[in-house]
Amino acid sequence: MKRDKNFRPVLIVNVSILAKMSRADQDNMDGVINYLLTYSVNKINLKGKSETFTIILDLANVSMT
Repeated sequence: MKRDKNFRPVLIVNVSILAKMSRADQDNMDGVINYLLTYSVNKINLKGKSETFTIILDLANVSMT
């Protein structure tokens, strides 16, 4: 996880990697994503400086259907 020029956390998700995962691994990602977002809200955001964060979905090589 990185920060933008205003110190807001930025999470970049490469969707093509998620699409190649097995169904069981995709189901396990729910817990990972939940932990990551909870951690971001509670620990990474700077009080008084950062109240939001950005998620960028990299959709290169992924069909929209």
